[in-house]
Amino acid sequence: MTLLPPPLDCHVLAARSVGPFVLGTPLGVVVRTLNQMEAAIPQVECKYDESEPLGNDIVLNLSANGICLRFDPQSQRLKLIELFDFERLTLYYKDVEFNSQKVLPTFDSIYRIFGPIYPGEFDASKKEYTLTYPGIAFVFPIPQQHIPLPNLTDLPLSFPDGTTPVLNRLYVYSGSEFWRDAVAPRPKGYAGPIAIKVIGEGVSFSFNPRSVESHEDTVEITFGAPTQDVLDALGKPQAICARDTDPGALGTAEVTGANDSNNASSHRAMNGGDLEAEDDDGGADDYFWNYFNLGIDILFSGAQHAVKKVVLHANAVGHWDFTQYIKAEFVVEGRGISVDSKWDDIQKAMRPTEEAGPPRPVVHNRGGHQNPFGPTCFYGYPGIIFEVMNKTGCLASVTVFEHEP
Repeated sequence: MTLLPPPLDCHVLAARSVGPFVLGTPLGVVVRTLNQMEAAIPQVECKYDESEPLGNDIVLNLSANGICLRFDPQSQRLKLIELFDFERLTLYYKDVEFNSQKVLPTFDSIYRIFGPIYPGEFDASKKEYTLTYPGIAFVFPIPQQHIPLPNLTDLPLSFPDGTTPVLNRLYVYSGSEFWRDAVAPRPKGYAGPIAIKVIGEGVSFSFNPRSVESHEDTVEITFGAPTQDVLDALGKPQAICARDTDPGALGTAEVTGANDSNNASSHRAMNGGDLEAEDDDGGADDYFWNYFNLGIDILFSGAQHAVKKVVLHANAVGHWDFTQYIKAEFVVEGRGISVDSKWDDIQKAMRPTEEAGPPRPVVHNRGGHQNPFGPTCFYGYPGIIFEVMNKTGCLASVTVFEHEP
């Protein structure tokens, strides 16, 4: 028999958060939080649509804690927090306890704590009454013997026998009047995606990666730029790792550099590594700087310590790196290609003539046993490589490198 953890203490803020879970937080950041809370949150189930991963929510179900977290499938940011097992939770609103093993969350008690509001909505098919405040909704089951309700406009709601409904579900959300239409908030200062303006030259941030509050001019990372320029623009990386130069990593070198999008994340030699120690090493091996919170890796030349390649991660569900990076929202300007583009559309946008077919792919299955979701394919064009999920045609990563037109 599995022992359940003690009830999780959470403060509830309408339109913002429940405990450690804040609306708008990227999926990867939430997963890191869950890893750090393993003793309190022992079970996490991830659900998503395998056939159309961009069409339906990504869900993290914390069954032992009575919490369900829903993420927008495209932005991969937290858009809805659902609480469904109130025996597993102790809840507070403005330091007032409204649910615990000692306090029953009734309609009457919640109405007194949260204050007056317009009458809620009764769903006869589900036998549920929903009381909605801005950014938070409370759902109460209505017993059959009390249907139809004679006093829907009377608040607080009570039954003819003098009892009052008990909370069944709670939703915290933002961006809409109703929880079903919740929209994941953007971070403050978000000004747009990472742009590949000219293939073969570099990438451009339309915001300052070092300050989400900043609206400064765009930040450019160009090929050949020294490490100090990248450090000034992006700050210190979260990790540094050596490039895996084993040609057997993919079994073929037909797409030059195709293995870099894999090596950047799977061979982390120094998590949060020391920059000075790396620069003073004196070796000529190329190395990556990993920026997990930006969804990118930057490959430097070990000899010149200059930018050679940039890998942008789509954090595709089913990929072996899923949740390790925040999704890098990028566009290839002039091509109509974005991080959410499918391979069929990408190859049409990239082909030089109407008759030209797609390039020959390099298939990578990571040894066959490490990824239960099947291989990915790398398709190389001058200055850019697309890593595509075989099953869905979604992008897993894009690698850009220096190329003269």
